[in-house]
Amino acid sequence: MIWSLQSLKPLLVACLHQPDRLFCYLKIPLSLVSAALLSFLAYQSWSYGEAYAIQHRVQLQLNVWYADAIKPDRALWLEQKKDIDRAIAYMPDNAAFHNMLALLYEFRAFQMERKGIHRDLQLIKARMQFRLAIKASPAWVYPWMNLANINSRIGQYDGEYVQAYERAIALGPWEKNTMPGLIELGLKAYVHLSKPEQQRVDNYIDRIAAGEGRWIGSLLKSRGTKPQVCQSLSTLQRKAAFEQICSNAHK
Repeated sequence: MIWSLQSLKPLLVACLHQPDRLFCYLKIPLSLVSAALLSFLAYQSWSYGEAYAIQHRVQLQLNVWYADAIKPDRALWLEQKKDIDRAIAYMPDNAAFHNMLALLYEFRAFQMERKGIHRDLQLIKARMQFRLAIKASPAWVYPWMNLANINSRIGQYDGEYVQAYERAIALGPWEKNTMPGLIELGLKAYVHLSKPEQQRVDNYIDRIAAGEGRWIGSLLKSRGTKPQVCQSLSTLQRKAAFEQICSNAHK
């Protein structure tokens, strides 16, 4: 709201006829500040709502691409990227938006680009956005898991992978939907890990299998990865976890 001296003139003239003229004059700037603050809060509320609506639309679009094995053209992908950039502009420190942008870059890297510099560039951008999401919300499990996952997909089981994976399994017990993916990640990386790191993977799998083994087995089956997971558990002689996740009674 823009105020000119001309628009304030009636208010100033009205104060001339008030008994407490000084108080009347003081109310004018206070009213202007209040109006400006209300306008700001209204805009902020709208922009936050718009940002979350954008994220929801982009997530749905990405889900459709994966579910239907669609390879969109670059113009359509870029539309989604521009949208999530707009959400980040509204809320720069929102971890969910950086995580969403990272997932878009990851999709482009593996579904739209051939191996080489163009894929590598998208992977660099994806990992950077996962790190920004972690910085914005270090207690949120998904960016940690996603960072571990993208490193796993390129066969990079370095210190960043280990840190991301171990943070994810530390935070994951409160997010049941992460359990199957974290089991898969731990078993895939197992031979690349040190003995203490392997032991932490074993402890995590044993712990969640004891409480949620049947549910995990069902979800792994729906993901199409149960045979591989069960084979790995059998090879590693994780008998209790194998029984709780893979037994015939749980199929």
